[in-house]
Amino acid sequence: MVMRLCPVACFPLLSLPYEILVNILSNLQHADLLNCSLVCKVLNNVSKEDSLWFGLCCSQKNINFKPPYMSWRELFTTELHDVCTHLSQFNQKHLEEKLAQYVSLVDTYSHLSCSSGDCTETVPDLWICANKNCQFLGCGRWRGAHALDHFKSTGHALSFKINTTELWCYRCNRWMGTNCSDIETCRVNEIMSLMATSLPSLYKSEEIARRRKERSISMYQQFEVGYFVEQGWMTQWQGFVLGNNPAPGPITNHRLLTEQGSLNPDLVLWEDYSMISQEAWKQFQQIYGGGPALDEGAIDGPQYVNLRRTIKYWKIEYLM
Repeated sequence: MVMRLCPVACFPLLSLPYEILVNILSNLQHADLLNCSLVCKVLNNVSKEDSLWFGLCCSQKNINFKPPYMSWRELFTTELHDVCTHLSQFNQKHLEEKLAQYVSLVDTYSHLSCSSGDCTETVPDLWICANKNCQFLGCGRWRGAHALDHFKSTGHALSFKINTTELWCYRCNRWMGTNCSDIETCRVNEIMSLMATSLPSLYKSEEIARRRKERSISMYQQFEVGYFVEQGWMTQWQGFVLGNNPAPGPITNHRLLTEQGSLNPDLVLWEDYSMISQEAWKQFQQIYGGGPALDEGAIDGPQYVNLRRTIKYWKIEYLM
């Protein structure tokens, strides 16, 4: 198709100010915009404006942030299925206001408690709603789950964990910046960087980075042979990635053994042990050490019939 140099007199739209043309074209669908850009040189130039593609990203993709190395046009044509668009609620003014609220809370850190009724839950498992002008402080789902209840009643999706500044999206049901695209990671890093430079040493960036990395460990992916992890250690680790307690020490699987050194056949799933994938075990071993390594090969004797049955049913329920 040949691009025409249309005189303004033949096309009154072109007599409009350039900024208005950008605004008009930013309301078109992608295919219509591309067709429009072929009409004449003026509209073709307008279609190259990055501000136009920013408007399209906002209106059609619900996203207003990008990595510095991408143009808005590149972002618009990128698949965004693994990006939390709820992060778009943060503009600079919003972040500054939320940061000011955060700083005021830190001054009374040891006296904070859940905002819900008579709930007395305190730090470390408290979450501050990230929505603009919302002051709600709620306890985590491992406590009274009032932060989750707040989301259900208001639709406010994002919350900061008060003692770590990390973000959770209730609508996406995951930590922000973990197991996601580089687009989201860059935005989360920008937010965390602003928080880290403004808040006291209570918030250690290296611990935040470590928790984010360890949350990506796939414990329950499909696997043929599962590995045992002592439940006390696993609970400590889960508390660490939530930001509720320090990282655990070496893995304490020796607690799963009898005095003779074999696996205890009377172990109870979720009370004495958890099952994880081989890949997760390798990562835990690399980070924490300890042991010993105990997989399903250790329960082939007749005394383990109940243990094998429990693990079989667990695999069917959780992994299939």
